Amino acid sequence: MKLRYILLFCALFILATSTVMPVDLYQLEKNRFVTKEESLELPLDPGSRVIISSAVHLSGELKVTTEKAEGILFEYKKILKVGSESEAADYAALIDVDIMRTSDGVKLLLQAPNPAPWAGTDDAGMIEAELHLPGDCDVEVYADYFDVTMVGPFRSVENRSALGRQEIQNVTERLAVSGSGRDIRLKDIRGNISVGSNNADIRIENMISETKPAHISNENGDIIMEAVRGAFTIDGSYGKIRIDGAELKGGISRITGSQCPIRLTIRDMTESALTIADDYEDVELYVNKAVSAVFSLQVESGGEVHVTRIPVRPITVASNYLEFVTGKGGPAIDIDVGGGGNIRIKGIR
Repeated sequence: MKLRYILLFCALFILATSTVMPVDLYQLEKNRFVTKEESLELPLDPGSRVIISSAVHLSGELKVTTEKAEGILFEYKKILKVGSESEAADYAALIDVDIMRTSDGVKLLLQAPNPAPWAGTDDAGMIEAELHLPGDCDVEVYADYFDVTMVGPFRSVENRSALGRQEIQNVTERLAVSGSGRDIRLKDIRGNISVGSNNADIRIENMISETKPAHISNENGDIIMEAVRGAFTIDGSYGKIRIDGAELKGGISRITGSQCPIRLTIRDMTESALTIADDYEDVELYVNKAVSAVFSLQVESGGEVHVTRIPVRPITVASNYLEFVTGKGGPAIDIDVGGGGNIRIKGIR
């Protein structure tokens, strides 16, 4: 019995005198603190599936890169926007990061309470991180309030509900991204492509979509594309659409605009057709003089059609409709502009 009381006393003494390990904090500026950098590692094969999942009340910056490695390396710091160091330490202790294995890869968890104590206030709990992966992984991001920068090669990338900025480069097979309020910038992408946005701009450089038309949509923002090959379906409104250096190959490419000026430069067309429909704004089409096609151009009353610097053979000429052939004929280019908008076709070398 005496031994039992001694053990109980020792346990109570240890509990009473134990303390939580302090969090290493540094003040970046007024009301802004940062923890020391931490890291997590785990073996991972190339081509694995990687899921990044964040708690709803976390935000921050996430950089994802690939390299010749035999595993995953996650390096991160916690950023606390709060009035005092003691509160920052409390917030930091509530944020946790973990990696768990799945049947086909890994899942990276960025965790915080729901609701978090900073929710609905000017305070914030954030993570600033770099994720290093082997090449050709399939990456899925569920971190709505993070700015995401990714440089592959990745086999596929999916980030469908982003409210932060997205910059993604070098995707080889599949890309599905959408966002709101922050720009999306894409480079060196190919395969099955779907991109959507509103109240922000979409900028794409070097896109290849020869097996299936890429789908790009934006509302209240611009769509700017350069060096695209294949087919696409583009929907835009209340912004502008600019496509330079297009090589149309396979299937039908479609552009639909609403109060959205459209300018497209076609370098080549191979077994492909093009349809453009727009309202209240002009459509400008610059076509390589060597392109052979059948043009059908239609405007409403008040609109005009202008064709310059390209040899044509007229088929039908009317006040609001013009049909003609360039070269040997072949693919169809149909443009229909309503609401008094104009069509301008210009040949280029």
